[in-house]
Amino acid sequence: MKLKFRTFIIVLIISCISFTGCKQSSSDKLSSKDINAKIDKLIKSGHYDEAFVEIASAIDEKTADYDTKISLGWVYNYQKNYDKAQEILEEVVKDDTKNEEAYFALGVVYKNLKKYDDSIEMFNRAIELNPTNDKIYEYLANLYEEQQNYEKAKWAYNKAIEIQPSESLYYFSLSQIYLKLGDYKHSIENCEEALAKAPAEDKERIEQTLETIKLSQILKQN
Repeated sequence: MKLKFRTFIIVLIISCISFTGCKQSSSDKLSSKDINAKIDKLIKSGHYDEAFVEIASAIDEKTADYDTKISLGWVYNYQKNYDKAQEILEEVVKDDTKNEEAYFALGVVYKNLKKYDDSIEMFNRAIELNPTNDKIYEYLANLYEEQQNYEKAKWAYNKAIEIQPSESLYYFSLSQIYLKLGDYKHSIENCEEALAKAPAEDKERIEQTLETIKLSQILKQN
């Protein structure tokens, strides 16, 4: 799942950037087409880290538009350069107060920096602008889970499911929350739902988890 998400983020970044504000050096004048081709080759060969480096180096922060800066913020976040990502994204939300993607990205960065209150504020602002983005609720649920605030995590995962009821990961994650709350019945129900909706490559792992939960329930009752 992590590999799929990483590929998705890279494709998303490239599709958003269009390389508005590309850097051009006198010694190496690569066109946007050349840069895209180079990055595409790196992605297809599995060199994701190098692809991110190329994306970051191709963008001129001074001339980049908001969408490009947000994409660059995602790049720095992936590279764990959270301070730089924060700097760029805070600049965007300061100037563009209606930018849902900027609030979402900044919320993720704050979460990685353990600035949980700030992260929650950013996620909530993003939700106000777009209450149908299930990914925001997923990250919000992750944050609440890290804080061991399982009731709020349960609420956030349920919101994500309302928006995207076909996503098996949300049911699986919610199952784990119920398990931490000692609610085996709902944990099993959600794990079974996750299994029913999961892609083939994830089914074995979910089946094993489901059997473990059922065994834990039996041991708890005895």
